[in-house]
Amino acid sequence: MKKLFLSILIIGSCVLFNTQEVKAEEPSFTAVTGYADEILIRGLSYGGDGFLTGINGKIPVKSLTLRAGAYHLLASEENTQSHFRIGLGRDWDVWGVGLNTSGGISSHQIADPAIDSSVAVSGTIKITEDPIGISKWVTPSLSFWKDVDYGFAGATWGLQKTLEVSALSKDWKITPSAKWGISDEYDYTHLAVGISTDLTVFGATIEPNIKVSHLDNDVDVAALHADNQTSVWVGFKYAF
Repeated sequence: MKKLFLSILIIGSCVLFNTQEVKAEEPSFTAVTGYADEILIRGLSYGGDGFLTGINGKIPVKSLTLRAGAYHLLASEENTQSHFRIGLGRDWDVWGVGLNTSGGISSHQIADPAIDSSVAVSGTIKITEDPIGISKWVTPSLSFWKDVDYGFAGATWGLQKTLEVSALSKDWKITPSAKWGISDEYDYTHLAVGISTDLTVFGATIEPNIKVSHLDNDVDVAALHADNQTSVWVGFKYAF
């Protein structure tokens, strides 16, 4: 699977360098580390209860943006997990409506024998600006996805909004979100709220953050089932 991940990265880079340039930005990367109570992917609960570490990158080149990420859960031997993702995205302006479209492939390598390792593909469209002003209050999105190994295929509607609040001499970001997914095998509801701020430590700026999620699904796979499950993520991000 690592060979597949590297092959996709190389192919994606070649596509980018052969696309007409419309903007030039510096690449950015973010290191992530923290405690994951549960790892939630497409409305499924993959377990967790371990130390998660990883890195993701955004590389804008010409008219597209290459995004890639890799994460590993350090837990007991039977609960370790590795997750990889790579994709391309682009911003559009269609009759005064700002859109962001993206698509990608992800790999989920799971040690737990009750959960199959799998590969999935997905595509998402978000409304980032509109004449009515809906995007000033909330960012709507629609995703289509398919898990190749399990055979699950479905769609997810999402809403998200980031609020900026000043308190305790700090600037805070509060991000509530909601997702509703339907598929041929299960439906789900995923509600979450995240809180983050900036903190300077020994001259470096890091972003401590916490996220509380509530997930309910009706999947028949017992190891992926979530019955009104509440989970927590607590960690740090460092952008460079």
